[in-house]
Amino acid sequence: MCRLPRFVGLVFLLTSLLLVTAAGCGRAVGTVSGEVKINGQPAPRGMIAFIGQEAPKKVAEGLIQNGKYTVADVPAGKVRVTFMNLAPPPGLETEKDKGKAKAKPKPKPKKGKPEPKPLEFPPKYANEKTTDLEFTIIKGEQELPTIEVKNE
Repeated sequence: MCRLPRFVGLVFLLTSLLLVTAAGCGRAVGTVSGEVKINGQPAPRGMIAFIGQEAPKKVAEGLIQNGKYTVADVPAGKVRVTFMNLAPPPGLETEKDKGKAKAKPKPKPKKGKPEPKPLEFPPKYANEKTTDLEFTIIKGEQELPTIEVKNE
């Protein structure tokens, strides 16, 4: 009779350990969507990366099209955000892009009006160590506030 309570206690302990271990096996991830603007205009095309800040660092990347993105499997917790500029796919170049291929001299900007900066991500956003964009991601789906960067 004395052994039954020990056996029940041992079974309870082992079951509890299994449940706790199983609950910690899956990694917590989220699906993140939102908008990115450069100088107040939607980013035409690029890559966005969410880099988890907990070891081991996990990264989730996605495509930005006309300022919009959706990225799955983003690690939950603190992440840093980086961007990479992408050229438009062949056939979708704008007239301005097509003109870059020709060796035309650049016209001088008119006095009083500075030449507008291209809609490209500044180099500081290409590196996890230099970007200042940081968010806390939750498990499940979430929409982040609009990310606005300046290309100065």
